[in-house]
Amino acid sequence: FGYKGAGTPEMLQALCEERGIGCEIVPAVEVDGETVSSTRIRALVQQGDVAAAERLLGRPFGYDFEIVRGRQLGRTMGTPTINQVFTEGFVLPRFGVYASLVSFDQVVTYGVTNIGVKPTVGAEEKPLSETWMPDYDGEALYGKMVKTELLEFIRPEKRFGGLEELRAMILKNGEQARGIAEKEIKYIRKQQESM
Repeated sequence: FGYKGAGTPEMLQALCEERGIGCEIVPAVEVDGETVSSTRIRALVQQGDVAAAERLLGRPFGYDFEIVRGRQLGRTMGTPTINQVFTEGFVLPRFGVYASLVSFDQVVTYGVTNIGVKPTVGAEEKPLSETWMPDYDGEALYGKMVKTELLEFIRPEKRFGGLEELRAMILKNGEQARGIAEKEIKYIRKQQESM
């Protein structure tokens, strides 16, 4: 703790004792023989290994950002998306497509989330999260805070030859995401029913 992590558990204990504050030192948590740390988790997310990051976090890596309007190109392809802009300093996952869980208004559904700059349809200035939810059109979500959790990396972001090729890949990725998210959604719904 402190500048350059120079503090020690013993130093913290002494500082707390001087001030009459209780202090309990717990051992570092390890997974696969390595200490769990924010640095390790951040590196996994940046590499796109969100499944490994989930093991360290104890839950899927995700974010809860406001839904903003995009150019609505997904709507014209039959794959309407919700767009979320990453806040300054937030860890950016590897650019690409992920199977995801999306939660809003007591609803949990699966999605196909693209993280990146959308090279096929004209690159964005800043990376964003764009999610297609096959079971919801997302129209009512503008301006709302929506939780998006990344479950598994499906493929890197790439430029396609045109909108039809892009649409075909989005539909294929939708089927992949459904298979990946199915177990998670069943578990969540079972928990909701038991409450």
